[in-house]
Amino acid sequence: MRHTRRKANLGRREQVGKRRHVTASRTKGSSPVDVLRLSGAELLRYVLNEPDVWERLARCSGCGYQAMFYYSGEEDWPCPECGGTCKPLGIDWWTRASRRMRLACQRDPKLLPAVKAEWNARYKQPLDPGKLYRAEDERPAPLPAFPGFLSWLNAAWARVEPRGRPFNESAHYELAHVVGTLEHAGLSRGQILELLGEPDRGRRLEIYDKFPERVRRSLGAAFRGGVAALPFVSIREELRRRINWARRQWTEPRARLRGERVRVRKRPATT
Repeated sequence: MRHTRRKANLGRREQVGKRRHVTASRTKGSSPVDVLRLSGAELLRYVLNEPDVWERLARCSGCGYQAMFYYSGEEDWPCPECGGTCKPLGIDWWTRASRRMRLACQRDPKLLPAVKAEWNARYKQPLDPGKLYRAEDERPAPLPAFPGFLSWLNAAWARVEPRGRPFNESAHYELAHVVGTLEHAGLSRGQILELLGEPDRGRRLEIYDKFPERVRRSLGAAFRGGVAALPFVSIREELRRRINWARRQWTEPRARLRGERVRVRKRPATT
């Protein structure tokens, strides 16, 4: 059976050109990452989350503009920024990048197990058609076969076990979307916490129905129907931490490559 990956929406924007599909990656401003400046650990996550990036990534030698191109037999492409030429980084550059990734794994034995845990949580094998979905039936997607310069990764991947508890990033993104919707409708963070901090479904509806009419009108009847199923958050600090994490993943491209968790657990000091 052919395995495919199901990928969580990480908020990346893609530009569609007339002749080819392009994912822009500029080197300045609030834009996607500059691949040439990534550390070994960041490159590792980048390669795993951008299929065949070594074949698709090109860079303009004039202005430094970087973009993903779906190949159509062309070697070079006109730069949409300065009119120069975008060329693939090439096998030599990716071979050096692979060495940096491998060195990062050697220096930090926890890196690859952590990355594998992220992969297992994010990418799943497709279920059999017609089969009733059950969360316990989900299985992590296998790692794709990499080209020769990355062959060490497949072997190392098979030797390590995922590190840490399963991380459900989709739940944090969902919460941030919900909070954003409620804030846009005019609710304060305190009112939102009052609603989401109530575990009883009936009581939630009572709280919701006491919100100002303009808020309920803005959200619409369909939103009221789903109030009972909204995410549960018990304390203000948890709400703030989860929202900040999700919004940072959306707005800071390199944050997604650092493997940041919502909560950093501090180990007790040893004497």
